Amino acid sequence: MPDSLPTVSIVIPAYNAAGCLGECLVSIRGLQYPSDKMEVLVVDNNSADSTSAVACEKGFEPLLCIRTGASAARNTGIEKATGEIVAFTDSDVVVEPDWLLRLVEAFRDPEVGGVGGAIEAYRAVTGSEFHAVVWGMLNQERQLAGRLPHMLPFAATANAAYRASALREVKGFDETLGVGEDADLSWRVQWAGYKMAYAPAAKVRHKFRSTRKAYFRQTYEYGKATVDLFKKHHRRLGLRVWIEWPHLRTTVWTLARVPIMPFIGRTPWDRVAPLYDLIVCLAWLAGRIVRSVQHGVLVI
Repeated sequence: MPDSLPTVSIVIPAYNAAGCLGECLVSIRGLQYPSDKMEVLVVDNNSADSTSAVACEKGFEPLLCIRTGASAARNTGIEKATGEIVAFTDSDVVVEPDWLLRLVEAFRDPEVGGVGGAIEAYRAVTGSEFHAVVWGMLNQERQLAGRLPHMLPFAATANAAYRASALREVKGFDETLGVGEDADLSWRVQWAGYKMAYAPAAKVRHKFRSTRKAYFRQTYEYGKATVDLFKKHHRRLGLRVWIEWPHLRTTVWTLARVPIMPFIGRTPWDRVAPLYDLIVCLAWLAGRIVRSVQHGVLVI
């Protein structure tokens, strides 16, 4: 079994991650994967805190990337990677011991160029964290199913792996994209002739935004990111306009429930959940409208 396993480079971008990187790296240390077939590349994205010191303390010599953004940090990792497979996770993620073993299994199919594993919640204590779980934020199975014709399957880089040859063929991540770079990469890998696969047994635990402000801001940024993707690829998709009718229907339905559920909800969460739903819907829609105006396209 170990002889048949591919060599893997794990790339972890880290920006001002001193508070969470240590736990991530401890989990990486506990991976059930042959040490001679695995390398770990922690990329400090020009942090202002002690991110690099934490990496060194845990036994990893960090790489430095002075270019701005997680895409640039990941590309720095790709440039240095020696493995046949390049796996990605984030500094605020804790991986399960068998994560890497399960993640590489799909590459037995030579047509598979990229794989995404399950992303579960590290915790669900605050309202925002709980809503992210209920709402299915970063639901990898759903993302890898896609929503054709507008949204092709993609893997979030909190838990993803690609053939190194495929990454180099498509020239890595687009560093001009602040958010949505993971979807853009997955799309280009598919257009290069590869398939994407889902590995549900390859699990990580991700720390969702714990405050309402950060959570709703993240949703707003996701909304903008969909327009950036559409602007870049709409000709390839053969589309001029992207109207997400299911999301609009959900927004209207949620708006109708907000004034009712405080009175008929059975639990405290039932009474406030529609308000979270509505703000998430509106934040996402606002991001799309703002970016549509900036790009001169129609995406709602």
